[in-house]
Amino acid sequence: PPAVGPYSYLTSAPWVSLLEGSLRQGRGENWYACYHRGVMAFAEEDMPLALHWFNRSRELKETPWNVYGLAMSYFTLGDERCLEHMRTALEGLPDQVELGREYMKLLLRFERYEEAERSFEGMTPPLKEDGFIRYGVAFSLARLGKCGEAEKFLYDRGGLVIPDLREEENHLADLWHAIEEAKAAKEG
Repeated sequence: PPAVGPYSYLTSAPWVSLLEGSLRQGRGENWYACYHRGVMAFAEEDMPLALHWFNRSRELKETPWNVYGLAMSYFTLGDERCLEHMRTALEGLPDQVELGREYMKLLLRFERYEEAERSFEGMTPPLKEDGFIRYGVAFSLARLGKCGEAEKFLYDRGGLVIPDLREEENHLADLWHAIEEAKAAKEG
């Protein structure tokens, strides 16, 4: 990937107009300009246009950022193609913990529990250490009926610590319930 990611995101009407003018005149058509036009379309909640520009950016030069844009656009549309794009973006930035969290959220959202379990094995150490990613794997294991393995993630290292919990997020309680439900299902 390019050594440096995007610097900022300007999405106001005057910036859209300037960028579109540059793109129409052919002076500014490069992956970065097309990527930014995709970001602007995404901010405007115009997913078909966002997909067009992120795809055009990718045609010019694939980067984790334009592939991430595709992933989020597809996710916004409820399209599971977001998963393959998020996986590709993460492959381009394998130590990017935030991207790993986003990928795990998508896997859980689409109930891709086996994929969550498999993907963990290939993750880099910074991602394997992240509390949210570990939660996602543990939850997936519980949903797959692998209670012992799920409990290991929950209780190892003095307990699972999930960073950046937001108000009303109940990940730990959800995980505990998923484990207990799986145990009850096994016991009959």
